[in-house]
Amino acid sequence: MTTAFRIGDSEAYGLAIQADGKIVAVGVAEGDRSHGFSRFALARYNVGGGLDGTFSRDGKVTTDFTAGDDSASDVALLPSGKIVAVGHARFRQFAVARYRSSGALDPTFSGDGKVTTNFLRGEDVASGVAIQADRKIVAAGRAAGSGGRFALARYNRNGSLDTGFGGDGRVGTNFTAGVDGAADSRHPIGWEDRGCRWC
Repeated sequence: MTTAFRIGDSEAYGLAIQADGKIVAVGVAEGDRSHGFSRFALARYNVGGGLDGTFSRDGKVTTDFTAGDDSASDVALLPSGKIVAVGHARFRQFAVARYRSSGALDPTFSGDGKVTTNFLRGEDVASGVAIQADRKIVAAGRAAGSGGRFALARYNRNGSLDTGFGGDGRVGTNFTAGVDGAADSRHPIGWEDRGCRWC
């Protein structure tokens, strides 16, 4: 099965299987000069492989965080059926979005379903996500500073940063004098001309 989103390339970077066997894929839907920058992209497929028409009516969702390039890297599922996608907003911030099972953004999460997090000026990119037993969200990736740091952010169920984690919800750790970063084992670190990209 292949799925087109917009004019431009579409790529899937993360995958999750729901309890009912439906498949949720997340990644990026790129545009061109006349169709704007790239966006978070999600698609949900039925067990048979067709797009799930109960998910945003056509099985596909795109989400803007900024006026620049945004991309989702990983996805996790809540027991309630809600979907959490993480990635980057313009390669400058961790980006986290929570969706209802219908594909609509969940307004009980940060007011509009979306939240971004800065560590320092520079490239902050989330590449992995996990859901704790208490439903808090942990995003992992790379943060700017000293060539790049192993970075974690933890969010409360309402989308706010959990100040019980690292004092302000964020932790950055240097391992070497070079580029350090966390990545889900399914998403190795990669680079493109535009900078560090986690795919």
